[in-house]
Amino acid sequence: MVTELARKRFTVQQYHQMLEVGLLREGEPIELIRGEIVYNQSDFYESNHPQATDIFLLVEVADPTLETDRNVKIPLYAEDGISEVWLVDLNGEQIEVFRQPAPSGYQEIKIVRSSQTISPQAFPEISLEVAQILGLG
Repeated sequence: MVTELARKRFTVQQYHQMLEVGLLREGEPIELIRGEIVYNQSDFYESNHPQATDIFLLVEVADPTLETDRNVKIPLYAEDGISEVWLVDLNGEQIEVFRQPAPSGYQEIKIVRSSQTISPQAFPEISLEVAQILGLG
């Protein structure tokens, strides 16, 4: 007979409350993933680099490197299976969002302007103002 353990899923708000009251300590190698509190790699990736499954969102901030980031780095991230990349275009005052990686590149690409909000795919309940990310707000 197999016994299934009941699991309690936590919201981001509950996670932050646990930090505030001291149930969890700031700086501990923990994360909230799909409502579950899990411990990060204990050596903080000293023994190896993070893998694509460890990365929920990769952010590239581009000024003079925009074309290199867009045409060289981002295709490499897609090949490696990084699920979401934001290319913050400081001069264009926008964020290019890349999702659905494939060996040939990202299948979903969209532009989010400074007047809009954006949410990471892994954390859709979090809404960020693009203007603030760009340092405009």
